Amino acid sequence: MPPTLVSMSGRNIAIIGGMGPQASCELHRRIVAGAASRGARSGSDYPMIFHCSIPVMDFISDPSRRTAALAQIRETVCRAHLWRSS
Repeated sequence: MPPTLVSMSGRNIAIIGGMGPQASCELHRRIVAGAASRGARSGSDYPMIFHCSIPVMDFISDPSRRTAALAQIRETVCRAHLWRSS
């Protein structure tokens, strides 16, 4: 049985990366492949995908940097108008 089209039109996905830009590209590839496997054929069948690669300090290996890194991420994303806090 062929896959059923699940339109992703109108859906927005924001990929926020920076500690490994290649991971963001791989995630984008998987999202597109997943949509295609569900029947997406034309551009309007795919979700809108925003990439925001933020060179952020390593807060994974040094948890004391987490608060500052998350503040940097939030400020950059808000400045880019990808997310608006209420």
